[in-house]
Amino acid sequence: WHFERAQTVFPVIREFEHTVLSYRVGELKPHPAMYRAALEYIDTGRPAVFIDDIEVNAVAAEQHGIKGIRFVSTEQLKKDLRLLGCEL
Repeated sequence: WHFERAQTVFPVIREFEHTVLSYRVGELKPHPAMYRAALEYIDTGRPAVFIDDIEVNAVAAEQHGIKGIRFVSTEQLKKDLRLLGCEL
């Protein structure tokens, strides 16, 4: 229910092609399995972004070659995504 609620509160989540959720992976962040699961979706020609409200999780993503963004607000997230060249 947490993710369903998050999509309602933050509709921008629905704009992403793939989402990797800890309850589906069976591990908590920042466990490496989370980032391995995310890497399964990466097309080498397209960037991958990991968004989390906890800094250590975003940093761990960077350590696995994924752009990590710490979520602070919707406006900040939109700005960060635009800086990466994402169309919103």
